[in-house]
Amino acid sequence: MCRLCETKIDGIWAKIIINQEFTTPDRVVGRKYILEDIGPTEIRIRPQNININKKAFVSTVHYLMENKHKSNNPININSNNDPIMAGPICKVSRAENGGIRCVNYIIPILHLYGIVGVYSGRPNKTWLISTEEIDV
Repeated sequence: MCRLCETKIDGIWAKIIINQEFTTPDRVVGRKYILEDIGPTEIRIRPQNININKKAFVSTVHYLMENKHKSNNPININSNNDPIMAGPICKVSRAENGGIRCVNYIIPILHLYGIVGVYSGRPNKTWLISTEEIDV
């Protein structure tokens, strides 16, 4: 991973508030979840009861930056329980999260903090929002 992406995630990590409610990025079948706990290297969400490693957030942002996924080049999220059927951004994030699918929980958090844009129609898409800190 690059230090630029780590720095960006460190910045939002300090702002994350416990008990914030989010919805996964699909307006038809989106699921609500709450940030139950935050530690130095992971967050815990409920009711799904999964931990998401900070490195999964970093790898998600890095993938978007490295592959130039901006508003004119969004990527389909393609979150899938089956790793073979999952899209590249789902695979990248789960690789840093012990094989547990997590991109559909990461994207709304990144969206709240202005790092990514989200299209919640079908297929769900995301893209990096350019900032001075991360410009692709």
